[in-house]
Amino acid sequence: MCAKVQSAYVTKGEKKTTYLNFGKPYPNNTFTVVIFEKDLPNFSYAPAQHLKDKEVCITGKVIMYKGKPEIIAREEKQIQ
Repeated sequence: MCAKVQSAYVTKGEKKTTYLNFGKPYPNNTFTVVIFEKDLPNFSYAPAQHLKDKEVCITGKVIMYKGKPEIIAREEKQIQ
């Protein structure tokens, strides 16, 4: 899937989860890429800051979460 990152968010809790939203900004997003804190060392950049407002292509298994499609990105090479 290739599209523009409409919004990006990092949770404030104990475990920092990064959400990259596509289609429209959250909560009206149509697709989400999730990056869990444990996977952030696999990225050479901070995804939320680096990818916001950029056109990217995502590879990975699409799953449904709360009625919306998402991909969990575990490695930088999944996002180009």
